[in-house]
This record gives sequence, structure tokens and C-alpha cells, in this order.
Amino acid sequence: MTNAEIKSYREYLGLSIHNLAKLINVTHQKINSWENANKEHFIVPVEVAKIIMSLDKLADQFATELIKEILNRYTETQIIEKSIVLYRFETEEKLWQTFPILNNLPISFYMKCIFKEKKALEINYKCKVRI
Repeated sequence: MTNAEIKSYREYLGLSIHNLAKLINVTHQKINSWENANKEHFIVPVEVAKIIMSLDKLADQFATELIKEILNRYTETQIIEKSIVLYRFETEEKLWQTFPILNNLPISFYMKCIFKEKKALEINYKCKVRI
């Protein structure tokens, strides 16, 4: 993973430099130096790339599970006819209590997952989704 890729993934996952630094147990200055490396062929450490890729996979899995939950709760006709409401959380503690799999991840990560879910529901079921 290159310095440009780490920054792109971090932003795509809704993580600040501080969030990512905390998750991988390095300083935010270290993340900043990786992202802004001037070396043409700079490569982020393999362990860090694996963590970032696992977070990307977690985001996809989480959004898929939320969609499955909605599909189990409503019939396809009900989904099309209703306006689906996806929950926001005011604190990370409430998020973590509701979804332990997201423990230690920021609300911004959850919101990225929710926007993936919203887009999938709107495209596949032509329903209205509110957050």
C-alpha cells in the first residue's frame, strides 16, 4: 500500500488521522509522515496495510448485515412502500453497546457503513432512506 492509498482508504473509511493512529497504536505524526512521504516508491508497513484492508472488509460486511436485517424485518413490497430510517448515534459508547463489532471505531466509520447501506437500498429497492 502506497502513501496515497493509505490516505485514500483512511478517508474512504471515515477515519481521521487520529482515529487511525489510535486503532493501529502509532502516533498521528507517524500516519501523517506516511501519507505525506516524499519518496516515490514509499510503501506503508505490511501490518498497517492489513489492518486497513480488514477495516474496509468490516465496513462492507457490516453494511451487508444491516441490509439483511432490514430485508428480514420487511418484505420487499414493504421496503419499497416505506421510508426506511437508519439510526444515528450521539456517542461512540452507545454505538459500541449496540454494535459491539464496531468497538473502538469512531462514529464516522459507522456513518460510512450507513451511507453504503443507504445507497444499496435506494438503488436496489427504489425506497426512501433517511438517516
